Amino acid sequence: MSGLPDYLEMPQLFAEAEFLAGIGYWVFDPSTGEERWSSGLEAILNVSASHSSPNLFDFLPSLEGEIDRFLGSKLPFCRRKFVYRTFADTLNLLFQAEKRYDSDGNVVCILATIQNVTDIAWTFGMAGLGEQLLQAVISCDDVLVAATNTDLIVTYTEGNGWKNLGLSIDEVVGMDLTKFSDKHQKLRYFFRETLKGRPQSGYHSIRGRHYTARTQPLFGTEGNIVGVIAFAIDITDRKVIIDNLQRGRELLEEAVRQRSEELQASEAALRSVLQSANAGIVFADTQGVITYANAAYHRILGYEEGEIVGRCIDELMVQGIPETELERKNRTALFQGEITQFRQRLLDVKKNGEHLWIDACVSASRDADGNIVSLVAVVAEILEQNES
Repeated sequence: MSGLPDYLEMPQLFAEAEFLAGIGYWVFDPSTGEERWSSGLEAILNVSASHSSPNLFDFLPSLEGEIDRFLGSKLPFCRRKFVYRTFADTLNLLFQAEKRYDSDGNVVCILATIQNVTDIAWTFGMAGLGEQLLQAVISCDDVLVAATNTDLIVTYTEGNGWKNLGLSIDEVVGMDLTKFSDKHQKLRYFFRETLKGRPQSGYHSIRGRHYTARTQPLFGTEGNIVGVIAFAIDITDRKVIIDNLQRGRELLEEAVRQRSEELQASEAALRSVLQSANAGIVFADTQGVITYANAAYHRILGYEEGEIVGRCIDELMVQGIPETELERKNRTALFQGEITQFRQRLLDVKKNGEHLWIDACVSASRDADGNIVSLVAVVAEILEQNES
């Protein structure tokens, strides 16, 4: 093994950290087939340090074909998942390898990290995600998945969504996850609560992009919380659409408010004109119920303000006078839209019971479809006939 670089000579403290994190290292010389394991990898695969010549291909048979393809490619990195089964257990392993070159550009060895992500896979299972569904989810361009230790340092990542932040999944490992957010304290609280066993969900802004996120505690084999696993969905594009819709709604509401104020002002001005008119003006619906009467109309019939609205206009007329043929034709023509107005003389009854002849000009107010919504009459007292 003397031909392999001493990448695995590490301080005891680092070796212990490697063991606790469930990470192992493997160095492979493709020219000789020699390999070297770290103590962390021996712990993951439960291989005794006294093992004569450990061969990783014996433990992961499909790895040899992956290494051959990796060496035959121009890629400097590769990343694969393996399932390692023993009599008592099944492990999910994440294999990440890189080529190391000499000064002439020749590959001298492959340096790989192998991480036991069984707990993470178990958490996915607890979340109700089957393996195929999980792969479909994390392959979406808008999804991020990250697992951390209790210090919130990223130990595992998945998802194509990292590229939206200008990062690869390999770059994220080892980073403080709370430093991604534009509001560090909010995100740190988010994860600290999760470490207390309280799953969280919320909205976060990360490097100018917007995400909805869900976190769950990550449990170790003894049931203790060893980290956090987070699922996040990039909603930046949708948020832009929602913000535009919201802005559009606000502009529409403002336009409606302004128009309402204009209509109210216009209506107030119209009422002022109607109230100050010398002629009597009365509005009634299609059933003849009075909906508005101005001051002059009240004065002509001797009523106090407000005493006429709500009454049927027929109540203010002398009963028993038959409708003439001309009056009937005019009324029919008005309702059918053949004429816009007509005039007729009416004999009304004042509040005190006196009879009063009035001249009425009757027209109709219509909606956009041409349907009558209101009848309007402008009336004046016929003085000479009343005096006679």
